[in-house]
Amino acid sequence: MTRPYFFLTPHKFLLPRISCVISGEAQQSLFIKFDFFLLDYYFYLKSYGDTIHSVRNQRMMDFKKTYASFFKSGNKLVLYFFSVFFFSGMALTQQPVPDLSFRPPIHNPAYPEGKGPVVLVDKGHFNFHAASGRYQPFEEILKKDGYVVKPLNDSFHIDSLRQGKILVIVTPLAEKNKDLENWALPVYSAFTDKEIEAVKLWVFEGGSLFLITEHMPFAGAVNRLAEVFGIVFSNGYVKGFRWSRSEGELPDHPITNGRSEEEKIHSVSSASGSAFRSERPVEPLLVLKPGTQSWEPERAMEFTSETRKVPVGGWFRGAVLRFGKGRVAVFGEASMFTAQLRGPDRRPQGMNEPENKGNVQFLLNIMHWLSGLPGKE
Repeated sequence: MTRPYFFLTPHKFLLPRISCVISGEAQQSLFIKFDFFLLDYYFYLKSYGDTIHSVRNQRMMDFKKTYASFFKSGNKLVLYFFSVFFFSGMALTQQPVPDLSFRPPIHNPAYPEGKGPVVLVDKGHFNFHAASGRYQPFEEILKKDGYVVKPLNDSFHIDSLRQGKILVIVTPLAEKNKDLENWALPVYSAFTDKEIEAVKLWVFEGGSLFLITEHMPFAGAVNRLAEVFGIVFSNGYVKGFRWSRSEGELPDHPITNGRSEEEKIHSVSSASGSAFRSERPVEPLLVLKPGTQSWEPERAMEFTSETRKVPVGGWFRGAVLRFGKGRVAVFGEASMFTAQLRGPDRRPQGMNEPENKGNVQFLLNIMHWLSGLPGKE
């Protein structure tokens, strides 16, 4: 039986129990892995209300000081971290809500109000973010830039797709995986073969697809659709990054450069999500750093010493490509393009975080490229 070194057991999916088993053979490597998981992979609770920053900033230093000697001594240690979350003062059942007060100024809208291209937002595939209203700030920003935003509540058909210029798909799931207790292998495609063919044809004719997914199981749910465009996701968990122009981490591209100096992107931030590679030429935007790994558990949020680990350094968090007459933008993390409030202290999460100011313009520049605006060729 595989012994877990980090195992999260949702108790009726309300109160998690975290146990960490450390043996003499593990020592520093397990300390690093435990720290890595708690700080970077327990992020999924961002969708359920826990304040990860509270855990990071207020508890982890105390934990390291208190228990570092155990790792060095090689003694077996079993820790139940109920107190971490109680002391953080967070109710795990309190889910984030959209930050409707987040209204960033758009100084140079791409189109007059209500005169831009029609954007269809998929809400017919158990979309974790879009169907719950968590992507309302995303939609409001697009409207302020002149786009006409409409929900697409049904399955994809070529006739319905032709009613819009841009199709936005955010964190869809198959019905068999839609509930938290079913976030486990096998992960089924969120779309039927007929729907995938309809999207493929629509893009080839000139439509633009904006595909946004997340960690496992969301990455697995979009893989069959992504594969028709040469994109292959790792159905796992990959930590978050910040990409900086000053560090040479953002490419020279119409999306990162914008239409003017004011629209130039200097940094982009992403929380933990997923990684993908491409089997056809793409235009990379956010490249994962060397040494990055994707952890692919059989069940979401359960990690053992035998959890599959895939090297994904050089893979992508974000990229765009051309397909026939159409365009495709693919991203492996969803909160970077919306604004939410989490926890009883209503902490900002996403574009409304002060350090994520570049994400708003990044989103607009992506939309401008998908729209084929002059200067975005």
